[in-house]
Amino acid sequence: MNMVNKWLGFVEALVVALVGVTIFTVIHIPLPWLIGSLVMVAVWSVSTQRELYWPFLFRKISMILLGYLIGTSFTKETLIQMGDHIPSMVAVTALTVVFSLLLGVAFSKLTGLDLPSCMIGSVPGGLSQIMVLLDEAKGLNPTVITFLQTMRVMGIVIAVPIVTVYVIGSDPNAAASPGANSGEASAGWLALPIYAYILYPLIMAVGAWLFSRLRVPAALLLGPMVVTIALNV
Repeated sequence: MNMVNKWLGFVEALVVALVGVTIFTVIHIPLPWLIGSLVMVAVWSVSTQRELYWPFLFRKISMILLGYLIGTSFTKETLIQMGDHIPSMVAVTALTVVFSLLLGVAFSKLTGLDLPSCMIGSVPGGLSQIMVLLDEAKGLNPTVITFLQTMRVMGIVIAVPIVTVYVIGSDPNAAASPGANSGEASAGWLALPIYAYILYPLIMAVGAWLFSRLRVPAALLLGPMVVTIALNV
């Protein structure tokens, strides 16, 4: 794929993703910026068999931004509240991991595929983080792991918000609105001094670089997240 085709594929992917966002926003599907782009790009790619492209640099930047956004949700009050529920949180996490590993064993026996790949493909975790683990671990089947993790992520990302909003929730329009908290967030950003717009990205980049040098898995995500949590607290 030459450079011209790459950038044409990038523009095509961007346009298709924005069309998906627009459609899902209009029909009030929760998380349209995530689900709309995900579904539309997947459908377009499969139905047209066209090769889309997304620059790897953008993936790195998005990982850093995601780590920052996750970190901003952790405040001192959040950590205090988490402290009251640590036993139940540890128990639920342990049960989730054990159940996922058992599913991997069952899938391996049913399909005859190698056990390590089936177990890695079944455990919960971000798709990009699992891909990082896949790069660092040897002897695994990337096709099996990618397929299982992709199906799991797409199923969860699409089904959980819809079930939460339209089955459990009572006000779908409030949850489906992509700008529900944008006013508060915008006010917070506008109140920042000018130097913060340079300092914050620099700190996030340093966190990602430091975790990369320490060879921490998913450093681009965990570095900014840990740094942001530390700044918040």
